[in-house]
Amino acid sequence: MKRSLKLIGMCLALAMTLSACGMDNSGQPSENEQQKVSSSLSRGFDAKATIKMGDIEAEADINRTKEGVCTVQLTSPKGLSGMTFSFDQKNVTVSYMGLSLELDNDSVLTSSMTKAVVASINMAAEPHGVSMALEGEALVIKGTTESGDFTLKLDRSNYSVLTLSIPNLDLECNFNPFSYQE
Repeated sequence: MKRSLKLIGMCLALAMTLSACGMDNSGQPSENEQQKVSSSLSRGFDAKATIKMGDIEAEADINRTKEGVCTVQLTSPKGLSGMTFSFDQKNVTVSYMGLSLELDNDSVLTSSMTKAVVASINMAAEPHGVSMALEGEALVIKGTTESGDFTLKLDRSNYSVLTLSIPNLDLECNFNPFSYQE
């Protein structure tokens, strides 16, 4: 009997600890934490990212405003440094060396690695259509965009984006540093 009470006490303590960490009894993030993640990802942010897609590797500065406009400026490779992609809900503008070209969002040319990164983060910001799970100190969000399935990992302490993977495109993206705008 005494052993059973100890076991029940330990289970209760564990359950309280898990609920305090934002998990429900299934080991999944609580609805409250899911809403916080969605709210965080919907905000504006600034990030530096290393993007690898097949044999291509690029570094970029990514800026997203609260209004959903996202700008991705390549900083490497050297030959593409300064190329900027600006995304809004309908159009993509590509600028490079003083030249600018506006494309509609469905054009073949805009189906690039930068569009895939932006679309995945936008999808993860939606509370529906994605799944969320805990993996150590990270929150893992999985979903699907027109580029294919994606996995986005967030730091659980501040919901900053750590990594993005889109296997269909052989795309891996690491973010460092990542900061939300006030």
